[in-house]
Amino acid sequence: MGLPLAGVRVLELSGGIAAALAGRLLRGYGADVRRIVAPTVAPLTDDQITACHAGKPVLPLPADRAGWEALLGAADIVVADRQPRQLAELGLDWDDVHRRYPGLVIVSATPFGLTGPYADWAGPNAVGFALGGLMSLTGDPGRTPLVTGGDQAEKLLGLNAFSVAITCWYGRRRHGRGELVDLSGQECAAGMTELYGPSSSVGGPIIPRLGNHTRAPWAIYPCLDGWVGVFCLARQIPGLFTMLNDPELAESRFTDPLQRSEPLNEEALTAKLYVHFMERTTAEIQAAGLALRVPVGVAVTPADLLSAPGLADRGAFEVRADGLRLPGAPFPGFGWRSADESAAVEELWSLRPPAAADAPAGRLPLEGIRVVDLSMMWAGPYATAQLGAMGADVIKVESPRAWDNIRTLVPQPGVADPWNSAYYFVAYNRDKRSLTLDLAQPDGVAMMKRLLASADVLLENYRADVLDKLGFTDEVLAEVNPSLVTISMAAFGKAGPDRNYVGFGPVIELMSGLASLSGYEHDEEPFKTGISYGDPVAGLAAVAASVLGLARRDDRRAEGAEPAGVHIDLAQRETGMALVPEAFVAANRGETPIHRGCRDARFVPQGVYRCADATDGWEQWLVVSVRTDAEWRSLCTLLGRDDLADLDVGERRARNDEIDAILATWLRPQRPQPAMERLQVAGVPAGRVHDSSSVHDDLQLLHRDYWVYLPQPKMIRHKQQGVHWRLADAAPRPRRAAPLFGEHNDEILAELGVGPDERARLAAIEVIAHAPVNPTVG
Repeated sequence: MGLPLAGVRVLELSGGIAAALAGRLLRGYGADVRRIVAPTVAPLTDDQITACHAGKPVLPLPADRAGWEALLGAADIVVADRQPRQLAELGLDWDDVHRRYPGLVIVSATPFGLTGPYADWAGPNAVGFALGGLMSLTGDPGRTPLVTGGDQAEKLLGLNAFSVAITCWYGRRRHGRGELVDLSGQECAAGMTELYGPSSSVGGPIIPRLGNHTRAPWAIYPCLDGWVGVFCLARQIPGLFTMLNDPELAESRFTDPLQRSEPLNEEALTAKLYVHFMERTTAEIQAAGLALRVPVGVAVTPADLLSAPGLADRGAFEVRADGLRLPGAPFPGFGWRSADESAAVEELWSLRPPAAADAPAGRLPLEGIRVVDLSMMWAGPYATAQLGAMGADVIKVESPRAWDNIRTLVPQPGVADPWNSAYYFVAYNRDKRSLTLDLAQPDGVAMMKRLLASADVLLENYRADVLDKLGFTDEVLAEVNPSLVTISMAAFGKAGPDRNYVGFGPVIELMSGLASLSGYEHDEEPFKTGISYGDPVAGLAAVAASVLGLARRDDRRAEGAEPAGVHIDLAQRETGMALVPEAFVAANRGETPIHRGCRDARFVPQGVYRCADATDGWEQWLVVSVRTDAEWRSLCTLLGRDDLADLDVGERRARNDEIDAILATWLRPQRPQPAMERLQVAGVPAGRVHDSSSVHDDLQLLHRDYWVYLPQPKMIRHKQQGVHWRLADAAPRPRRAAPLFGEHNDEILAELGVGPDERARLAAIEVIAHAPVNPTVG
């Protein structure tokens, strides 16, 4: 079959990175993407244009309403990054367009959304991550919060735009109506603060920056020829200790989790890891990690990945006619169109017929789709949470003997059933039903097959070999349900030479080249973000893979193909690579990443500056990111330094240290919120660095009713992230809190035709249960 989006017409109205990346991904999977170049304050760099815009025909900016009508009436999807004031200057109003073209899918991807007091504020990358709550977690304690390299705030927004665009396009295929999606980059970030935001929301302390060292077995260390990270859960600690081969590690101060966390023991273990790794090469450490199933990652650059064995065989690269090699599909299985493959461009698209008059408005795009969720930790559950928000019936399956580790990773103390009150689990498992099945028992396997026969999607993020070892090979799945869409999310894929490596989000950051782009100025140490960033990024890609898989299944069914199902081998590393295509452009020239700290290659000054501390003594910071000479002049007026106003960008860069000192002195006595507002009103991009607590009181997020309260019987009332894919018609809101362990066993098994006596028998032999068997921490 052809590419899954072949024939889909996409109008890209872009000036920044977010819509450009979304357009690139849509085009790669077959869409006819045409780009309107809109006026922008900070045009893309040549490398960003090469990476994201190659192969997209450019259309002139329409001169009048009739010109817009000809394009909007012919498109299937619009992806735009214009803020409200910019839209008004173009004569556009997305609400009006949505009313007149109900079959059109409109995705607006802006820094702060289309409504609220910040809607027209400047939101370049550094400002976006600051206000989203992620920057406060990134970087070393004692140093400034660190700007993540590769413009990840804007890339994250672009990946969300891509995923929601095809989700709503698939919804239109099913229900006959389009949608208007209002994406906020701030909300995209605020909804993925891992366990840290949820922890503060339930009354925990503000989470400080932990740098590259969260704890001894979850940290990055120097070695003989580079940097390596080791990221172990409790079950992987024995393998790590075997790797170290130190008899002292058999002592209870290291083997007992509570004793190991005591400061002196933590310090001693850290010292042992430092010594061990500094005496070995990355290759030696990786080989030992592979043999012992220890999650180990090597900090690689995009240049390293261009020559890495196996990636090309997996189809991870797009090879252009000029020899340029860039990350291709973020997940394989559907083909990928190179930028060299340009479709014939008509003078104008022909108009599309309007949406059917009887097509119901307000239906969620995945309503009626059943997803079986075998995933654990964060990447898979993040994906299925998005699928649930879009209307899917998500059934989370856990074994009584092998439950989702998030349930017991950070248990609340002093409760009888902590697996039902873990804030980390609750944050990313809402809108799901819980079924427990022991897949090590034949009866559990039989029940799972009955469940899969009723499903549309199976999603799992086990190690590459686990699903097959459980007996659910491709052949078995095709026999059980010939139309099943299966998404496998192993860290390095199910095929290829790296398939057996174990990896969590930080390993993905290291091994995809993402971490190589971040670090303090004049410092070689690569930095991971303060969250397991590779996890939610992979989750967003898995949503897109699920939807494209469903569309491909439907097409095969319509053609009478058997089996019609699809199995997607999504490698999380490749999804991370897809978020830094411009870094691979530079790598093709032989360049290696430069660590700039909080400074920027184009925007001067850009920095993170200390403000007046909060009343409780907690540190407060503010980002300033000046993109243009006009913004610089406005800043000089506020600083009372008109003598500097005529400095051009080159002069500002030459005097960057001096300018930073002036800004630091000016901002130090000020509180961050009024300082941010004063700067933004003057036209200077600025954003306070929200911590894990203050983000819950952000004025923009409160105005947009982003935070929600979901009653959960085992937890106190607390703010949870809302649905950041805001659909104008369907208006999704969380429908149910995260489920208790096995909460829906009877309900789901009854739907499968399992009677009360049989359910009682399954419970008696612990195929199903309402509590983990022999629960432990981690």
